[in-house]
Amino acid sequence: MEDEQYHKVKGKEVMLSGPTGTNVYMAPECFAKEYRGPPTDIWSSGMVLLFMLIGKRSWRIAKE
Repeated sequence: MEDEQYHKVKGKEVMLSGPTGTNVYMAPECFAKEYRGPPTDIWSSGMVLLFMLIGKRSWRIAKE
C-alpha cells in the first residue's frame, strides 16, 4: 500500500523506482528497499487502521 506509485513529470506519467509513501505507514522492510508482498501491505493497512481508531500516530519517527 502506497500513497503514490506514479507521478506526472511534465505531463507524462512516470513510475517511481524507490520506496514511496508516507513514512509512518510504511513497513520497516520498505526502508531497506525490500518489498515482501502482502505482509508489507498488511502492515501498512494496520498502521492506517490504527491511526483511524486512535486519531494519532502510534509512535514518533526515529531520528536515526
